[in-house]
Amino acid sequence: MKSTKTLTLLVLLALGSAYLLPGLGGQGTNGPQKGLAQRVQELEEQVANLTTQVANLTARVEVFEQGCCTGSVIHLEPLSDFPDNPREGDLCIVGEIGDRHIYCYLNGDWKDVSFPPPRPPPPPPP
Repeated sequence: MKSTKTLTLLVLLALGSAYLLPGLGGQGTNGPQKGLAQRVQELEEQVANLTTQVANLTARVEVFEQGCCTGSVIHLEPLSDFPDNPREGDLCIVGEIGDRHIYCYLNGDWKDVSFPPPRPPPPPPP
């Protein structure tokens, strides 16, 4: 009697788990549920994407740690010519020593945003 109850219980558990749990190779017996292997593959892809995002953020932090920005100072390396493929809002310093200007890319064009040079002092009165 005890073995019949145990066997019945095991059969019910097996049938219930087969109905509720997804199959290992693909779809479960419960309609559109994803199989375990498919879900694992999706999770691995998500982890790979997160790993890439973390690597990108780490690279950006390293750029800042190397002296790009310290406190409220932004250091721009002077360029001999304007960069290729600018984006709206880009800033750069362009020119040769003694004739450099600060430019900002706005509305599809580079705008000179340099401050005007200081005015020479007025001549002394006669």
